[in-house]
Amino acid sequence: MQIRNPENGYAETKSLPALWTILFGGLYIISCGLWAAALIWIVFVFLFYAWLGPTGTIPVVMMSFVYAGLAPSMIRRSYLQRGWVEEVEGGPETARKCPACAEIVRAEAVICRFCKTELPKLEVTSPVHSPKSNHGAYDALMMDRFGISKIRDRYYRDGKAYGSLEDAIAKSASVNMDR
Repeated sequence: MQIRNPENGYAETKSLPALWTILFGGLYIISCGLWAAALIWIVFVFLFYAWLGPTGTIPVVMMSFVYAGLAPSMIRRSYLQRGWVEEVEGGPETARKCPACAEIVRAEAVICRFCKTELPKLEVTSPVHSPKSNHGAYDALMMDRFGISKIRDRYYRDGKAYGSLEDAIAKSASVNMDR
């Protein structure tokens, strides 16, 4: 899984988190920033060994496998709660947000795999390369005013994708003036 921080563009790849959790247990969980989960793992290891002695190894190994199964979802959830976004295979141009349930689906999808809603056809325009705006509040206001949504680095309005907010607004303004 590849996760990217949208604030600075830094991306991390977490490959085989289940394997690393089996091999390194709580240490790998700590390295992923899941301090509470690692602390629980360490407390249980201590309790099993204190209570059962050397036979406590069996429940510790079983617990490591349970944590290994939970590790990918715990790591993903932790990053997403901190505002990071998960990169979809192929990049942001291959994904869009379902208008009904707001889940990320592939751009080619006709029906949302989560809520089974029929998705509008997506017409992709060529992006115009303009400097990225650092005016977050202004961008949010303009997106709200023109009904534009942003998924990763693309802006969407009426089923069309645009490379910049200015393009989406310009196309919106020209559509509104034609009416």
